[in-house]
Amino acid sequence: MGRKANTVVLKSDFGLTQHEEANISVADCLPGFLVETGADGTFKPHSVANGASMKKFAKENYLLGCMLTGLDQNGKNWHVVGERLMVHKALPADVINVYLGPGEKPSKGDWAVSLGNGKIGKGAASQPANSTTASTAITATATETVFSNGTATLAANSMKAGDQYRIRASGIATATNAADTLTIKAYIGATLLADSGAIDVANNDTFDVNLTLSVVDIGAAGHFTCLGTIKLGGAAAVAKNINVASTVIDTTASQAITVKATWSSTNAGNSCVQNTFIVDRTTPTAPGTAPAALPTGVIPVGKFAETVTEADETHAAVDIAY
Repeated sequence: MGRKANTVVLKSDFGLTQHEEANISVADCLPGFLVETGADGTFKPHSVANGASMKKFAKENYLLGCMLTGLDQNGKNWHVVGERLMVHKALPADVINVYLGPGEKPSKGDWAVSLGNGKIGKGAASQPANSTTASTAITATATETVFSNGTATLAANSMKAGDQYRIRASGIATATNAADTLTIKAYIGATLLADSGAIDVANNDTFDVNLTLSVVDIGAAGHFTCLGTIKLGGAAAVAKNINVASTVIDTTASQAITVKATWSSTNAGNSCVQNTFIVDRTTPTAPGTAPAALPTGVIPVGKFAETVTEADETHAAVDIAY
């Protein structure tokens, strides 16, 4: 699906009531855009981020030989303001090749929501944390300290059996003193997930955390496992394998995934920051089973039916089953 297909409607019974046509107004509507009908009966990009929709999607104008780009074989774009637009009104069980927002990389099972400009992204509940801005520096302290951008809070009762949380963090030791050491650790609640060990770091040495936490079962005495790697040091540093066997967790209570740093001394010459902290949630679901709940007021168009791994991907399949 996605890049492999050159059509918007990937699966449908193509009922007569599912096809609509009208002129485009306000802004271009490329194939895969979620659209809405204006008061004058024209189509325009869906304008309410996370909002409800009629689940109408712009189709490629196949009568003119257009492809997913909106261009015909001569390079003319027929999906611009003033042109006639073909639209598919999706029904449950349809699968639509939606137009993704820039840099969107959803996983299979993520909620698909409107970004408010015709494009589609993954719902907030699918990504408990997404920070790509450097944290406040941790410096001149020997106390274990959570990075200012290093917390992802999982609400009470939000975990479901089969959930997987991919935890990715990276940072740098911007300044170091003599033989002082740095330790990086990842936790869920008070339970340790990964420990780099105390490393005598040099200026510009980096750390990387890449973990997958899997929820085995839920409840006050639920369980999880965790696999992955953690690495701290220079170019020759070797990643440390992480394998946390089944461990008890209370999923009825709020849990925080955190990344923390500890210097071995309070010397002011020691400083580190975390540059990225991303936690992605994937909820494998059986057909007809809804993914994890979204925040109040967020209305999805469906759930992603495939995982996107490349940042330049423009389209992805969405199951309109919900």
